Amino acid sequence: MSYDELLDNAYSKIEKETSSSRFEMPDAVITFEGNKTIINNFGKISSYLNRDEKHVEKFLEKELAAKGDVKGHRLFLYIKIPKKQVKDKLREYFDKYVVCKNCGKPDTEIKEKKGKYSINCLACGDKQPIYSI
Repeated sequence: MSYDELLDNAYSKIEKETSSSRFEMPDAVITFEGNKTIINNFGKISSYLNRDEKHVEKFLEKELAAKGDVKGHRLFLYIKIPKKQVKDKLREYFDKYVVCKNCGKPDTEIKEKKGKYSINCLACGDKQPIYSI
């Protein structure tokens, strides 16, 4: 085999990495009990996003104008909210607080320094300030 053929063969065996195939946010499992909206896999979603449950809960409560509590790994929102709206807000959280604005990868963490918060990207090293948490 020639060098070019060997190179083409090697490239064909390498898995192509795309952000969408590499990272898929778990689909929220949402149920209703009376006027309560329950995200049953809330702990799993928070963990997968590498975010504290309290931060995600606070965001959802503010954005959905709902009081809520985390019990176990489930989030109870004390208002009936359409599933699509909850899922849209989770996607908004992902876009705002998880994905790096510089490189587009989800390999980030929230850090606090002297009372100020930032999103630090572990992939490219970028730091973006967070003005409200």
